[in-house]
Amino acid sequence: MTLLANTDPPDFDPHTPGADEKANVVRNIYDTLTVLSADLQETLPSLATEWVAIDDNTWEFQLREGVEFSNGEPFNADAVKFSVDRILDPNAEVARVSYSFPTMESAEVIDDTTVRIHTKVPDPIFPERAYSLDIVPPEYTGSVPESEFAMNPIGTGAYTLAEFAPGQRIVLEVNPNYWGDAPEVDRFIIRPVPEASTRTAELQTGGADIIKNAPVGQIPELEASEGVNVIALAGRRIAYIGMNQLPGGEEALLDKRVRQALNYAVDVSLILDTVMEGYGDRTATVFRPDFTGFDPELEPYPHDPDRAKELLAEAGHPDGLSLSIQLSEEIFASGSEVVNALVAQLAKVGVDVSVEILDHPSYRSVVIDGQEANKVAPLYAWQWGALEPSADSLINGTLETGGISSYYSNSRLDELTQAARQEMDVAKREDLYKQIQTLLKEEAPFIFLYQIPDVYGVSDRVKYTPRLDQYVIAKDLKRGN
Repeated sequence: MTLLANTDPPDFDPHTPGADEKANVVRNIYDTLTVLSADLQETLPSLATEWVAIDDNTWEFQLREGVEFSNGEPFNADAVKFSVDRILDPNAEVARVSYSFPTMESAEVIDDTTVRIHTKVPDPIFPERAYSLDIVPPEYTGSVPESEFAMNPIGTGAYTLAEFAPGQRIVLEVNPNYWGDAPEVDRFIIRPVPEASTRTAELQTGGADIIKNAPVGQIPELEASEGVNVIALAGRRIAYIGMNQLPGGEEALLDKRVRQALNYAVDVSLILDTVMEGYGDRTATVFRPDFTGFDPELEPYPHDPDRAKELLAEAGHPDGLSLSIQLSEEIFASGSEVVNALVAQLAKVGVDVSVEILDHPSYRSVVIDGQEANKVAPLYAWQWGALEPSADSLINGTLETGGISSYYSNSRLDELTQAARQEMDVAKREDLYKQIQTLLKEEAPFIFLYQIPDVYGVSDRVKYTPRLDQYVIAKDLKRGN
């Protein structure tokens, strides 16, 4: 079966950052301690069969026995500890995904099938976070250069990497040593096809079985195509326009009245109705409805150009101001069209915005960990997709002081986030997250947009139910007609 992706992944190292294109490979090659259900609401066993909190700062995992990596190396507690140490390594040659584990401190081997993960503070959702804890083979990983490991992955997952032809295809084949049920699909091919129209045409003509991120404008065409099913759902990613509020950024954006004005100036509902063809769900802040403590009573900013002008005048900009915005075409579906519509709306309240479009890899390098370089424009289009049903990773990555793509710092937000992160009482944690949402609405660190829709085109030849995390797990695919 064949999946068409936007582009090739940069590599196959599960412990370094990468977009969905990378995740669709590593999630088929590597296993994690736990997995989340398709709707992300239930935590299920994987390499760990059960887990329990030993104390406030310790989670103990019982590991599955008899599992081997595809090269024959045994999976055990040492492999878990090695993987944790590798993620947390402060001297790593390449940046790790340690931001996915803000509380993780260390791993302790109890015996071959028991490992304890120690956290710096209590972490009630660590079992959910463990869905991102890919386990690598210590002997192999430690014996080859990092660059070699990144391109020659070895995991315990249902598939192995059989071929990688950059710009052409990635071929995954069933791992004969896989510990679980044998997959029905024995060969899974991922091909990079940058043009959305080309992906659509290949699906229609039988050259592909699944396409992701189909443009909403092509949904009617796909629905009319014989042998093609369209599945559209609210995805895990939240789109927003970030504002660079760090030293060296745009001084005007340090005034929350300006930030609020930009939110009042933008008609997000109109953008969803027109540019997005009615797809996408408006968000009051950056919280998804499935997040712990989501506040359904908090309303989004209304479209109010007059109020926007009043706030700009109060902030000392009666004649408006000039800003710039950066984005890549791939940052989210129809990204340039959304930004162009937004820029036109801002112009109506006197905010003149120039647009700079970068290629996606360059843009990611500008935004991710780019605070010291300060190459980020005053405004930047961005998105974040939390895996667990919690806003913690989103806030940690995009808003908390020092976050991997955070250009914002607010001591009160940091205080509330840290308190929510370690609060074991569910009701108290929900209350803290509601306070965070109220704070975000008032401080307006972003121009809040919407929950990005996931649109899939699926051939009748395959039975496929999309996951909220957007991963295409080949072992879950079944043959159709």
